Amino acid sequence: QKGKNILEGSHKMADQAVRGRARANSHFSEDAIEEPAWVHGTWEATDGKCNLMTGNMELEGVQWLFNSIRIYTGEDNGRTDCPMCEVTYTLDASDEEPLECKLAGLWGIQQDPQGTFMFLNLTTPVGGFAVNVAFLLSDMDPDKGTGKAILLAKDPTTKVYREQHEQTLHLKHTPL
Repeated sequence: QKGKNILEGSHKMADQAVRGRARANSHFSEDAIEEPAWVHGTWEATDGKCNLMTGNMELEGVQWLFNSIRIYTGEDNGRTDCPMCEVTYTLDASDEEPLECKLAGLWGIQQDPQGTFMFLNLTTPVGGFAVNVAFLLSDMDPDKGTGKAILLAKDPTTKVYREQHEQTLHLKHTPL
């Protein structure tokens, strides 16, 4: 699916993408950010596993396992259509009971010859800890409400995002 523009088609004609602004700590092109309305709603992981802390601050024996993301627009940053999201995940520590938690922040999509990327600039509700997550999107079908997201983790040395194929999510969309 590399290079395929998954935002093309009838859904893009009805819901034109809105150009965004810079996101903190992102290495994506500010001029190429899109915020298409067809992604709004809740995307739940139906299969696969993704540790949101891969490429962030990884702790031995602790995983932040993605459950779902709710994508919408709201008032923030001086905009009435700010691209907002809430991520629900399971905090899985080997020595404790799993705990459902949430992150909130901003999202954006970028197209380039290598594929379609979604990035999330998230913050924990307690302590304001930044969690920046990027995905390579594939097999997105807005009509069926399905798709895949492959986690991209930033290499600490090269600062280049690399695909983590063992952390691929199959997603199901429920519109707002």
